[in-house]
Amino acid sequence: MGFILRLFGAKFWPSKLVLKSFAPWFENSNKAVRDEVFALVLEMYKWHGAVVQKQTESLRPAQVKELNEAFAGIVPNSATAERLLRSEAAKLASAAPVAASTATSGGSVSSSSISGM
Repeated sequence: MGFILRLFGAKFWPSKLVLKSFAPWFENSNKAVRDEVFALVLEMYKWHGAVVQKQTESLRPAQVKELNEAFAGIVPNSATAERLLRSEAAKLASAAPVAASTATSGGSVSSSSISGM
């Protein structure tokens, strides 16, 4: 689940819902589930910082210690999305030609203004 957050960002991820419900996942008997939720919490910390750290206080002390050690190596609120949704890419693509045309025509002299002299 953390890869979705990493790829597309927190704007399209139900952070509040996940923050309220990830604690039981740390108690799962399957180690793969616990490892995945650990990675998810670390990715959420990159996006949301101290809010995530506060939510982890309800976990067992050993888990809190392990998470805090991992948080120490991460700069909070520093993540950026690696990909765009198609709708965002289309908006960006349509805005790019407009910006490029205004940048190139901003200070140039057209041939019609020269011929009129």
